[in-house]
Amino acid sequence: MRTGKARQICANHHAVYCAICGLTQMSVLDVAHLDNQPGNDEPDNLAWLCKTHHRMLDCGLYPMAGVKMLRDHWTAWHQAGAKPDHGLYIKDGAIKAAKTRRASEIARRAAATRAARKAAAKTLPDTV
Repeated sequence: MRTGKARQICANHHAVYCAICGLTQMSVLDVAHLDNQPGNDEPDNLAWLCKTHHRMLDCGLYPMAGVKMLRDHWTAWHQAGAKPDHGLYIKDGAIKAAKTRRASEIARRAAATRAARKAAAKTLPDTV
């Protein structure tokens, strides 16, 4: 299988970042053959892409020249010692998640209280 060879060549020549979004998690990165020719393992034809952007490239949503430009940008950036900061995308994500968890907890307690009151009302005898 040529995938292992292509991954090795790509790792030797390009920074291991998705060329589009900068994702660095190896478990979701693929080596994309930019010309859609799997036998062409030339370094200029290879780029790391996350699975989403690999699919989009294969569907023709990204031009090859644009992917190469971004790939070279990430490689130069990495060689300069920089690291990607995805904080811009999730700047208040933790705060929102905590509020959601708290609201869910309150809603669960309220539902349990209503259910307990309803069950208690059924067990009380009717008085007139």
